Amino acid sequence: MPRNSTTKSAAIRADVEVKTNIMGTVMATTSELSDSGAFIQSNILTELPPGTFITVQAIGFPEPMPVVEAVVVDVGKEGISIKFVM
Repeated sequence: MPRNSTTKSAAIRADVEVKTNIMGTVMATTSELSDSGAFIQSNILTELPPGTFITVQAIGFPEPMPVVEAVVVDVGKEGISIKFVM
């Protein structure tokens, strides 16, 4: 998926729990992460339209990770690009 972001990202795979008002909870995996957002791989999440607000939490760590609010900014065949809401 082409990146429209000007921030540098890293190829980081992490299991995440994504919550939406539309679909409830969906388990997925990140493939890229930056200070401002991420790309989340999921065929299910591709049904979300841009502008949808979601929450994301990394899972599988010894300590609970923070829940982060984000908005869907782009949808592709393999997943969604999100921007963190600060």
